[in-house]
Amino acid sequence: MMLAGSATSGTAPSFCGGSSLRNRSYLLPAHFPFPPIRLVMERVAGTCDLYSPHRTFCRDMERGKTFEPEYHVREAIASFLTGCLARSCATIDLGANNGWFTAYMLSLGASVTAVEPMPDLARAARETVDLNCWSNRAQIITGLVDAQPGGGGTADLHKLGFKGWRAYNGKGEGLEAAGLSSIVPILPLDEVFARAGTREFELFKLDADGPEGAWLHRIEELISAGRLSVKSMIIEGHNTSATDLHRLQQVHGYDAYLLDMHIDRRFLNSEGIDTYSSFREDCWYVNLPTRDDGIVKFYSTCQPLPEFLEEMYSIRLMRHVYHFSRNMTVDDWKVGRALTRFKWSSNQYVFTTEKLLEPRFEHSAAKVIPSREKRAQSRLLQHTRHGVRATERVAPENATRWRS
Repeated sequence: MMLAGSATSGTAPSFCGGSSLRNRSYLLPAHFPFPPIRLVMERVAGTCDLYSPHRTFCRDMERGKTFEPEYHVREAIASFLTGCLARSCATIDLGANNGWFTAYMLSLGASVTAVEPMPDLARAARETVDLNCWSNRAQIITGLVDAQPGGGGTADLHKLGFKGWRAYNGKGEGLEAAGLSSIVPILPLDEVFARAGTREFELFKLDADGPEGAWLHRIEELISAGRLSVKSMIIEGHNTSATDLHRLQQVHGYDAYLLDMHIDRRFLNSEGIDTYSSFREDCWYVNLPTRDDGIVKFYSTCQPLPEFLEEMYSIRLMRHVYHFSRNMTVDDWKVGRALTRFKWSSNQYVFTTEKLLEPRFEHSAAKVIPSREKRAQSRLLQHTRHGVRATERVAPENATRWRS
């Protein structure tokens, strides 16, 4: 049975609300498995005033000509929430912005509790929910999230100097012009989970340009106490602790992946071609830090891929990721969390308890009568700079199982 406001990819969804909401929305194009989605992006129709006085950004997004919403995150969401129309999927979106990722989650059938501190962006997200008939599966909370339990109160965003991130450095029109107060509630993270009405979650998305480390520390504490269960997390890793990342992996059994955001070593286009490096493995151009708490970065030197990382392609709906070794140490994580191309940026991670790597078997003829390409690749791998590691990973003349 099709839920209201949901659809298969490429199928126009139904709409709720009046013409005012629709007139202030733009149609995000379909990206498999997501349907086209109406996203409210302005307060006054035709102005794109949540971002800038010009409509360029809103129009370009509708035409599918912008980087936003980040395709790395969109692909990860699709990899974990496909099938939520047929099962219960509770999710959390911390740092919802104008709700585009909240909308993607809802379009696949998930229930979403989302939090955004900027009142105008939170209002737009709430209106997007109403427009797409998702009100029975979503709650949009305006406020700041405090990792410490038992907190509360209010905060003045103006006094904090908090303006909220807006795509392409858009300024918006200001809260006063929108008739909104800059004073917002402070919610303990535990309360956000309580409002979701469950302790078992399918997916968390954490992206707020700062507090993710504190949030993740509290999440790890709750998991350790048996008070929280979450299958998968998409994390922008600002201020994350190597110890917390290590505990998630080694104590709680999460598998860890690094997304391409701010790595920019590969760019796989729609034809599956790496337009940046042509699949070469010769250099890893990022800031490689020292292995201690006093991290010292040096810029863009040609280094081999760190031993604890392995490149992978077509993992579910993620075109390209890096997989962290399952035996990472805390010191390894101190290095891994700093592997970015810019000093000001932070990594994006996927932590999941789901098994993403699935066996793939060769056709019997490929083993009995190997192709010319297979024989040539076998010889080449014997001389690769990865040596035994690469040979063991593929071993064409011996292996009967290939990972997807």
